[in-house]
Amino acid sequence: MVDTYLNKEWFNLSSKYCDYHKSECILNELKLAYNNHKRSYHNLTHIENMLVLADKEKQHLIDYDAIRFAIWFHDAVYRVTNSNNEVKSAEMARCTLIEMGVPTETRKITIQLILASSNHTSKEEGSNYDFNFFLDADLWILGQPWNDYTTYAKNIRKEYSIYPNTIYNKGRKKVLNSYLQRSIIYKTNWFRKNYEQQARKNITKEIEQL
Repeated sequence: MVDTYLNKEWFNLSSKYCDYHKSECILNELKLAYNNHKRSYHNLTHIENMLVLADKEKQHLIDYDAIRFAIWFHDAVYRVTNSNNEVKSAEMARCTLIEMGVPTETRKITIQLILASSNHTSKEEGSNYDFNFFLDADLWILGQPWNDYTTYAKNIRKEYSIYPNTIYNKGRKKVLNSYLQRSIIYKTNWFRKNYEQQARKNITKEIEQL
């Protein structure tokens, strides 16, 4: 079912800019990246969840295509030993969107969105709903019921399985505490209303268990 939905979403988007053959080649490249056996969370299910959220909110988004392109490409390059995954993903998006003939402004916004996902901050915050929505959607899982959050946390641990607990737990706590130290985790009213409280409970509980 994931493939069926994603295929439909990708071709609905890409068909505006390039022919079917080129579109199919790019989709296969993206699937190859996201289906890597080392990805337990940053995979096509994560992409699908974000696309579903974007579809529900599309009437409020300024550049819906840029949002969708950013969702597809933001984790295209993902290696736990790298500190520049977002930069490389943004560069992949830039080259691909040029090849597809996507307009300059949409390309620019797509790249800015991807780069903002590196630390979930952006100079566009507070003034651009697209940026705030995209960053919130990327963190949607944090505010889900505890059982779903636990599965997410376990999958993140699998992705970092090359590290022993002594190293992983320290790094994970640092990341989780950085969210708790923010005045708000979610930037948009809808996400904040529906997920903020649960996200803080989940994060606090995971820290206690590490």
